[in-house]
Amino acid sequence: MLGPLAALADCEAENQLRELVAKEATTMANAALLANDLKLLGVAGYSVTVPGVDSPKCRVHRSVVRVLDGTSDTPCDVMLQRTAREYAHAYNVVIKAHLDAKHIEYATCAP
Repeated sequence: MLGPLAALADCEAENQLRELVAKEATTMANAALLANDLKLLGVAGYSVTVPGVDSPKCRVHRSVVRVLDGTSDTPCDVMLQRTAREYAHAYNVVIKAHLDAKHIEYATCAP
């Protein structure tokens, strides 16, 4: 069980997440591409998911994923967790389109 200080630290990370998701996801993704940052965004929960990319047939190579700080399977703010997934999805759509256009492998997909 987390002590009060550990739980507080997690909620502080959510404050940083709140600031991030207030920004426009596609603008941030395009800025990342200009900086040659090709990482997809992952959201921590029971496991890490990559919204907009993970599917029953495809698993993203975890080496190309940056997990959003402040996401968790025990969030302080459940609505923020949902917003983080939506933000990651919009961001990942832009990054994925770039990776696909450049034929850069980022996932293993079953036929």
